[in-house]
Amino acid sequence: MHAMHYEQVEEDNFLSKASQWKKTKSSKFVLSACLVLVVITCLAYGTAKFGHVGNIVSFYKVPATTPTNSQLPSRAGYDFNIIQPPPPRNQIRTPVKSNSNPDGFTKYTYNLFDHPLVLQAARYSKYPQDVANLCFGPAPNVDIYIKEDKVSPDVYGDFGLNVFALDCRSLESGPQYRLLGFIAVMDMYGNLVNALSWNVWGGSEVECVNMFNTTTVLFTTQRAAYHWDYTTNALVMLPFASDTHSLVYRYTDDRYYGLFSDKYAIEDHNAQAAVAFDPYTGTNSIIDPNYPGWSFYYGESHFNYLSVDGDFAYASSRQLNSLIKINMRTNQIEWFLGGSGSSFTIYDINGNPYPSRVDKSDFVHLPWGHQHKFQTLGNNYFSLFDNNVGNDHKVRTMKPWGSSSRNVILYVDEETMQAWEIYSYIIGDDAMSYGCTEVLPSGNILTNSYVDWVYPTVEDQQYHVNIWEISRETNEPVWRIGFKGLNPVTPQDVSSPYPHYFSDPMNPDSAAPTGWNIYNVDRVYQTVSLINICVGNSNGKTVIQFAPFNTIKTQADAPGVVYVSQNGNIIGKGNFYFQRSWLARPEQVVVDANLHSYEGVSITVNNQWNNPRTVYLDDSVAKCT
Repeated sequence: MHAMHYEQVEEDNFLSKASQWKKTKSSKFVLSACLVLVVITCLAYGTAKFGHVGNIVSFYKVPATTPTNSQLPSRAGYDFNIIQPPPPRNQIRTPVKSNSNPDGFTKYTYNLFDHPLVLQAARYSKYPQDVANLCFGPAPNVDIYIKEDKVSPDVYGDFGLNVFALDCRSLESGPQYRLLGFIAVMDMYGNLVNALSWNVWGGSEVECVNMFNTTTVLFTTQRAAYHWDYTTNALVMLPFASDTHSLVYRYTDDRYYGLFSDKYAIEDHNAQAAVAFDPYTGTNSIIDPNYPGWSFYYGESHFNYLSVDGDFAYASSRQLNSLIKINMRTNQIEWFLGGSGSSFTIYDINGNPYPSRVDKSDFVHLPWGHQHKFQTLGNNYFSLFDNNVGNDHKVRTMKPWGSSSRNVILYVDEETMQAWEIYSYIIGDDAMSYGCTEVLPSGNILTNSYVDWVYPTVEDQQYHVNIWEISRETNEPVWRIGFKGLNPVTPQDVSSPYPHYFSDPMNPDSAAPTGWNIYNVDRVYQTVSLINICVGNSNGKTVIQFAPFNTIKTQADAPGVVYVSQNGNIIGKGNFYFQRSWLARPEQVVVDANLHSYEGVSITVNNQWNNPRTVYLDDSVAKCT
């Protein structure tokens, strides 16, 4: 029955038209075959050269002599033993299950450096001794906390995979700063499904990652943008470079949207221009003013994410603490959401309005401070990660909930120019940088949090960086991955608190992260999913209602098809669009009969990449109200 459904869905005209961009695009890329061959050859060569990479662990032992403050680079000011650490928070966010706490988390451990690809990446690092000093340990260095019954409970057992760029950084400014890095695809139990290291294939650092399709990761370095198929290891270089903060693709107009990699973005890590890239030539209207594409410049903005919806672009400006809506047809600013010049009256989670027109340095009264990945979700919803920091990334802002960073979801009414926080979760970490807030099909929230101070002997706060899934029902974590690291000054000291950053006068942010870091995290599912299935009756025919979810988030609603079968015979079918950001939106399909029994009835949903899901009904199916 499944094979029949797949075949019929695959041939559906609605999806085949939407997939034409994929076929056309692949025929115009001339770099893929050669580049993939080079990458695979390099991976094979590395394994052959070094033998069984699992045996090289002894190479990375912490040396007897370790750096001291006096040996640090002259431009770096590290706060270890210079300022006193703040006291650790009195919190246990993921208590382990025990006899006395049967509702606790099941804990798993994983050693990242047991994986051959990670070991190989370490071998290819230009600074292997620094990798040993700063990255290699403690073992095991990954802890996973999970409540299986609470993680994505209504997505039929498909927990999904987590995709992110993970890198280890030194105290040295310059090319030695990022010692080791890779794009990781990890399951919910911390198992590394695959990894692509830029140490191996010769790329430069990666920050933001987004899914291009069900198996392909879209990412960019300052040198070039890439597609990486984590199931085949195919790596395709795109004909343009984009700033590392953000790059997305929209199939409806076959364009990539990102931030322009100019000298401000490269030298100061301060992207100030947003642009649309031609997918075949890489041309854009900044490089070629005669090219009929879109670009937008706003000085001193520090853009850190760009999303698009229809004719509008939404640029997250960290410097302005705001989201800027730009009309891409006129290139005029429609409004600012947040910051000292906000166009909206914004209400906090308790319904109280934030003060309007406050000074740009008054972070206490601003709704959020130096946020990351402020994005549109469609349907008037927006999400952001509120870092809740002030100037220089080192100033903690005390809000009614304290100094912690938080996840925020907003509903915006552009007619009345009002915006409401409808979700606010206090993450429990002071994340001076990075982070995201992603709505999952289950309604849970996926997020990551940087940590400014590490407390190796405090179980809840021993990690450099965390990935979380938060239940929106209970507002509590249901899943966590914590990545441990070493004290970059005295790695043999495994007990003293230490800061997860250093001060660099050459860096405009003043405080630069060190150790292990993650910019954002994305989720991908192997098949589409559907929830909230119910049945009703209209004009003597059965109507089945369902809420479908695509395998990935997209920059426009994506086409889908639905088939209803009974005992192998199709009795209903229809076309619909998946909501772009996994917001639950009901769809309906009319059955060509008035069903009195649902035994033997199934509903199959598919997307443009042929990742179908079939759900079988019976007479216990809910009635629509």
